[in-house]
Amino acid sequence: MIFCTNGGLSVYNGTKFSNFTTENGLPHNWVFCAHQTSNGEYLLGTGQGVVKLSEGKIIPFAEDHDSILKNVGVWTMYADSKSNIWFGTQKKGAIKFNPSKNSFNTISTNDGLDYAFVRTIVEDPQGNLWIGTIKGLNKIDKKNHISSMRMKENETTVTVTSSLLSKDGHLFFGTLSGLDKYSARKVERFTDNNGLISNSLMAILEDREGNIWMGTDGKGVAKLRYKGEVFRNYSIKNNLPNDDVRSIFQDSQGNYWFGSSGGITRMKPDGTVETFTVMKGGMKLGIATSTYSIAEDNDGKIWFGTRKNDEACFVYDGKKFSTYSKKDGFSDDAVNMVLKDRQGKMWFGTNEGVTIKDGKNFSVIPGMEKKKVWWIFQDNKSHFWFATDNGAIKYDGSSLEFFSKKDGLVDGRVRTIVQDAHKMYWFATDEGIFSYDSKTFRKIDQTSGLSSNTAYSLLLDGKYSLWIGTNKGLNRLNIDRYFNEKEIVIKQYGKEDGFIGVECNGNAAFKDSKGHLWFGTVKGVTIFNPEMETVNTNEPITHITNLRLDFAKFNWTDYADSTDITGLPIHLVLPYNKNHITFDFVGVSLTIPQKVKYQYKLEPLESSYSPPTSQNEAVYPHLPPGEYKFVLKAKNNDDYWNNQPVEYDFIINPPWYQTWWFYTLCVIALVAGIWSFIVMREKNLRKQKQILEMQVQERTAELREEKEKVEQVNLEVLEKNKIIEHKNKDITDSINYAERIQVGLLPSEARIREKLPQHFILYRPKDIVSGDFYWFGSVGNKSIIAVADCTGHGVPGAFMSMIGHNLLNQIILRMGITVPGEILTHLNNNLKIAFRQSEHSKTNDGMDIGLCCITDNTILEYAGAQRPLWLVRNNELTDTRGNPTPIGGITEENFAYTTHRFEIQKGDSFYASSDGYQDQFGGPKGKKFMTKRLKEILVQMQPMPMDEQSLFLEKNRREWMNGTSINNKPLYEQVDDVLVMGLRF
Repeated sequence: MIFCTNGGLSVYNGTKFSNFTTENGLPHNWVFCAHQTSNGEYLLGTGQGVVKLSEGKIIPFAEDHDSILKNVGVWTMYADSKSNIWFGTQKKGAIKFNPSKNSFNTISTNDGLDYAFVRTIVEDPQGNLWIGTIKGLNKIDKKNHISSMRMKENETTVTVTSSLLSKDGHLFFGTLSGLDKYSARKVERFTDNNGLISNSLMAILEDREGNIWMGTDGKGVAKLRYKGEVFRNYSIKNNLPNDDVRSIFQDSQGNYWFGSSGGITRMKPDGTVETFTVMKGGMKLGIATSTYSIAEDNDGKIWFGTRKNDEACFVYDGKKFSTYSKKDGFSDDAVNMVLKDRQGKMWFGTNEGVTIKDGKNFSVIPGMEKKKVWWIFQDNKSHFWFATDNGAIKYDGSSLEFFSKKDGLVDGRVRTIVQDAHKMYWFATDEGIFSYDSKTFRKIDQTSGLSSNTAYSLLLDGKYSLWIGTNKGLNRLNIDRYFNEKEIVIKQYGKEDGFIGVECNGNAAFKDSKGHLWFGTVKGVTIFNPEMETVNTNEPITHITNLRLDFAKFNWTDYADSTDITGLPIHLVLPYNKNHITFDFVGVSLTIPQKVKYQYKLEPLESSYSPPTSQNEAVYPHLPPGEYKFVLKAKNNDDYWNNQPVEYDFIINPPWYQTWWFYTLCVIALVAGIWSFIVMREKNLRKQKQILEMQVQERTAELREEKEKVEQVNLEVLEKNKIIEHKNKDITDSINYAERIQVGLLPSEARIREKLPQHFILYRPKDIVSGDFYWFGSVGNKSIIAVADCTGHGVPGAFMSMIGHNLLNQIILRMGITVPGEILTHLNNNLKIAFRQSEHSKTNDGMDIGLCCITDNTILEYAGAQRPLWLVRNNELTDTRGNPTPIGGITEENFAYTTHRFEIQKGDSFYASSDGYQDQFGGPKGKKFMTKRLKEILVQMQPMPMDEQSLFLEKNRREWMNGTSINNKPLYEQVDDVLVMGLRF
């Protein structure tokens, strides 16, 4: 590697640096540029001419003609297609050197060059040479005709500092006023208005993925993906009245209509934006600020479905707006969906069923009363489908057919229904999306690759993709591969791809007449242009960057032959007690680095790759002795994986007592022991007779001494009792100290109250220490709280609780995982690793747990392992059951726990508990308290503040256990640890 500096030249050969200055032959210590010739030599442009670097020595360049380049600063060098070498100088313009003729030719201001200070030179695909100076750009065509293309910015001459011919034949010029892209017919300039961090560009470079990188004058590096705007965004900055766009439509005249919180907006084909307003109370307000659907009827009138009293629909006839409402025949004033069917009838989905307009007559569909309809769809058989809050409904014109969880769909909200070219139906729900082939429902959710289970919109692009708008970005499903190969292939689009809105809105997805896809988001409208999308086929450059021991850096010198250039040990052999290994790695893909994902495995410990992950480390604790190979691969933003994985081999030696020579010694010792036993046995048999005779005599003496021995034994027993009492006190003191440690690990009340002001935690261990524990932490705007019940109680349970507490710290706080279902999946896997549990092991220790993630006190996500979550809303209790599968034990690896999502309403109360409270015995007949009785108490105590609720629960527990109390002591003992958590918003 060659480094040109203001203090000379530095050359790095991979292990050390060699430095060259004027003392080593450089004519000047300022080295501006370097160029490698075809024979491997380097030409160096300095502050006083050009020299060669050949075989580690500085030698003159073109000595016979050196006077042309002597004493002049050479800023750039370039080899053209004819093997001529061009020198851009500070005072003499551009100088061309012809190696075959050993001749020089100077092009200066006398020849038409606009200025003598040349900063950059490049040749285009047509053979024209472009020369950038501090006053503009010059072009030399094939006939050597020079034309000046002086560029200006605000009447100031633009300095051209750098140039690039991209792989696809475009010319780029870096200037002090931005980046200029030259194509066949136009010049496109990129400045800080387009997102550049600085307009003063000093260097430009194209990477292997086609990204253009620009070095600025003191403000870092910028990257340009110039292939075209795959996503374009319209927002308040583009004259939209509001960024929260909830409906989109293109009419027969080519006008685009948007319904947002700011009212109705029309964008004409020429780009003119117009918002329709009305004067109310002296203020100009947007018309229909709650428009959720738009459609055009056969007369060219535009219908806008709204949710406003006395204004169910607005209708625009090209001149003015009129309104329709419940008094005109609508089933309700809240209209969520407007559809024109193939016969020209207008259908309206409302909060109270479906209304049909046929000509001038309105009618409602019987049986749909009290059904909130979000979407209406007409399939290929002209049957109508309704998406409701309680599943989906099919209407054949005379009867209704209901689809819900019993059929394989959901009992909750369905937002959108579409049908693809394969006649497959698709449903958007809060639990992911569902496909339906008229026989079976199949679910696709986050475990299958969706960015979120909350699907707001569905849109078919007419080719092979289904576009899914969620609250966490846009997803594209390849429906051809899904139909033909039963393979789920999903590509996610987020902010880093240009989809800046991220959170999509329901009903706000539309394909226009040009095939462009429009999506309404909380940050405006985003348009996807399929023609602009390119596929990055360059696989990431993947490396293992570091190897750590016990999560810390380590000097491997004593255990390896040597280290490579990156510091990784070569031929690593470790002792058995250095077996906690962490691999750090990186996959370099510069197009969208955030979307690089990894898979790895450690052979022979793992036979298959890990699931794709964004984490760039792999942790392997407690590795047994053996020979290992770590195999790693990465994929880029377009799912192109490494063809050849990266591999690293190492060995962990066994301890001395597991070596072959130790086993040999054991066998020898065993044989010798058996032989010695036989010899001694024979000797003992010979002596046995003599011993029996002596025993008769000895027995007589023993009887005389028996009394003395009994007395001595009594004294010893008393002494041992004192020792036992002392040991018991030591053990009790240790357990009490363990209690202090366990309590110290639990999150403080003040810390929880800071994030969740209205809460309580009732925590009553059965013994001194507890197998129940609770955990709390926060990541960004998310608060996570968990209630866990470990196997056993007392000391064994306490040990398990501490392991669970530490694993949650690692998964949530260190790995940054906040989705409850994913947290429990990782907790299950890590607990099995910690206890070395497998299908062949006998260790079934584990835990039951309920875990909540609260985002901004507006969204609560929950996952449970054998523990439910109880929601009390409006004095009604809803029981959300977790998976009937514990953490650890016999649970399969990578078991996917379900995440439940709740939109928090004011006054909601959530409760989670271990099974201890309801398992306590007591009452008049000495029976268990039971879950049913606990639910009744939770509803009964809703008027109380959360602190009083905790006291109320404890009081009920004690009264239940007292039965008929004696001396105010519970008649029944506590049989298990008690833990109950309550949250109120």
